[in-house]
Amino acid sequence: MTLNLCWLPYLRVRLPNEFITTVREQVEKFEEDYWLRHEKTVNRVVIFKKAYLAPFQRLDQFASLSLEVLMESVKTTPADKSTRKRDVKAYYALAKFSGFSPVELEKLKSFQGSYSHKDVEPYTLPSDEEIYQVWKEIKQPSLKWMFSVLAIWGIRPHELFRVSLSKINDSVPTLEILENSKTGKRKVYPCRSELWREFIPEVPVYPNWNVDHLANSVIGS
Repeated sequence: MTLNLCWLPYLRVRLPNEFITTVREQVEKFEEDYWLRHEKTVNRVVIFKKAYLAPFQRLDQFASLSLEVLMESVKTTPADKSTRKRDVKAYYALAKFSGFSPVELEKLKSFQGSYSHKDVEPYTLPSDEEIYQVWKEIKQPSLKWMFSVLAIWGIRPHELFRVSLSKINDSVPTLEILENSKTGKRKVYPCRSELWREFIPEVPVYPNWNVDHLANSVIGS
């Protein structure tokens, strides 16, 4: 008796061409697998779109997925830049999920470059006096209050809506950023400046915005 065994589910090598799917098909499988492994929150959906779907959309969706197709896209991005690093990271994840060989994965990874956050040019920050002059010009109470908090504690804009104010009137006014912010739960102490004494808001004045369903990046923008 001849047994008709199929070993495809157990292979860890690149499949013959007749088994290779298109980029579009493989991306769909990758996304399905991703959401089986991660909770599908509003913020994570935004991150997934930026970190994975954006690079994937740069590929020829109807080409058979191969190292050559991935490398062709990688080479269109500037070397040692954040775009190159992001794209290679996304393509590496897709390639690994698709069963590329260790040699192919290593070649793809070698094009990631040397970009790091240290390569980013520092911001030119306004002086305390400049911040103070802008603050005085703001007439709308809720915007003035939000500006005050951002100036005194230096938090991210979206963290205005991800914060506990229970200790804002303590001897050392402290904010407690909540878990659902970009970098998670933490305490934030005020920046030192003589001009801030006039800033410190006694009563929070939030705008009438419903942001509970929005991602952090959307709120911040």
